[in-house]
Amino acid sequence: MRRDGIHHGYQQDMWTPNLGKLKLLVAFAVGYVAGAAAGRRRYEQIKASAQRFAEDPRVQSAAKRAGDTVAERAPAVASAIKDKSAAMASAVSEKVSSSADDDRPQQPAGPEGTPLS
Repeated sequence: MRRDGIHHGYQQDMWTPNLGKLKLLVAFAVGYVAGAAAGRRRYEQIKASAQRFAEDPRVQSAAKRAGDTVAERAPAVASAIKDKSAAMASAVSEKVSSSADDDRPQQPAGPEGTPLS
């Protein structure tokens, strides 16, 4: 029955709204399970493809060459970084000490610019 008191040929019981929610919940659960299964299959495909790629002799050869190049050049790079960082530290130290000298309070000057003390 509606608010206006007119009966329209159907009876709305207390279970009807919940039945719609139940249908929605079941549909969501079925979709979730189906999607999870499809996602798992795709994950397995990607995983197998990545393993084939990593096991390819050409890829392994390229990775070994890259590692050898890094190992060969690492000492020179480390030395250059050490030299540059020492130079930068020295420059910063000079800048800080000259800045500290500039920030030191000046002696108050007398009438002709002579210090008071």
